[in-house]
Amino acid sequence: MDDSKQYDYMFSSGIVPTDISIPTNKKIKDKNIDGKSKVRLFNEIKQIRKDKKDDNLKRLRSSNTISDLHDNEYNKNHTIQDLVNNIQDSNMHTVLIRLTRLNNLLYTGEVNANQLLNYNIISILSHYLHSNELSITIESLRCLSNIATGDHSQSYQLLSLSTILIQLLNTSNVQVKEECCWLIGNIAGDCDICREGLYITEGIVKGLIEMLFLSMDVSINSHNKIAAWALSNLIRGRTPARIILDYAPLDSFITLLGINDLQLLSEISWVLAFLSAKSDFVISSNKALHIVNIIFQLLDRIDIISDQLIPILRMLSNFLCICGNLNLDVDLLIKFFDKYTNASNDSALIKESLRITSQILESQDNNMKEYIKLNSHLCVNLYSSFLSGYYDLRRDTIAIFRLFFSGKLPGNYYSEEFIDEV
Repeated sequence: MDDSKQYDYMFSSGIVPTDISIPTNKKIKDKNIDGKSKVRLFNEIKQIRKDKKDDNLKRLRSSNTISDLHDNEYNKNHTIQDLVNNIQDSNMHTVLIRLTRLNNLLYTGEVNANQLLNYNIISILSHYLHSNELSITIESLRCLSNIATGDHSQSYQLLSLSTILIQLLNTSNVQVKEECCWLIGNIAGDCDICREGLYITEGIVKGLIEMLFLSMDVSINSHNKIAAWALSNLIRGRTPARIILDYAPLDSFITLLGINDLQLLSEISWVLAFLSAKSDFVISSNKALHIVNIIFQLLDRIDIISDQLIPILRMLSNFLCICGNLNLDVDLLIKFFDKYTNASNDSALIKESLRITSQILESQDNNMKEYIKLNSHLCVNLYSSFLSGYYDLRRDTIAIFRLFFSGKLPGNYYSEEFIDEV
């Protein structure tokens, strides 16, 4: 077994090694770091690597339809230069039409953002951010947000707008603030250099947090979700936890876990998942245990099983690492095992749930393990995961049975192959 697979096996199985060399290009300065902390550092690296594959790191922005807005001049032009030049016009109605068309072309991929950069598009659009026409400002921000979904060179150039973005975040118009959050989130989703360029600019983080907690009626507002998404992009990578916690205490984020909106819960959970994996994030084990119980209660009341639960499970896993010895409500544990280790659910969710299962069982004594084995559907669900055919799930399932369920297995439905593996 090569090193990377060996470490994946150890960590997903709940084995906490006390002396390992973590396979990463990052250097860990503190060689005396304890095993639990190593798990947290490993989880942080693993989360970042996985999350870069997510489609929602950067998000394209569409505009309102312009089918009723006819632009004869545009139909005569076919070059990128003409498209950019025609945006500059003294008639603001014409400018709006052409900005909206440009944004839709960016959204559909018909226009390449790199080509636009050759014609000073960022400078032109930034000029319109100061427009007295609200619709012009909003459409310019949407164009810039779509440009920010491109490669590094585009995101780097957009960092020059940080000062303007702070001014716009301080305006009274919520829609302008929301579009700023879109743009900041897309820039932050690019790389650590872009994230640092944003958070060292005084006012960016403060503005995002104010948007997050502004008017929490999520049934009619979307700005909270966009602000949370932007913060989750900003806090990933090498961004220190203090960058966020200096402006909002941890408890203020934990309070948001009571919101009855799965999308916002998912975004807040990403923020907390990354925060809790940072080396400068320090809380007591009792505080972590309190948060773990809140998360278990949250998972118990959620009826929908979807990939939006993955960040909640990642967050739970990180706080479990901080807790150490776990004194948890056994009824909540059984409900969790029965609900989230069911192989009929998404395989990615099952994998996250198996990691948590391993962490929990590791902290329980033999009597509690036996009680869980006999009073939950965990063994049945684990066996279903084994039968699913996914290599990772089979491996993790076998590891859990070997480590925590030694002795006679309940029921007589296990295959000879499975019994031999265990």
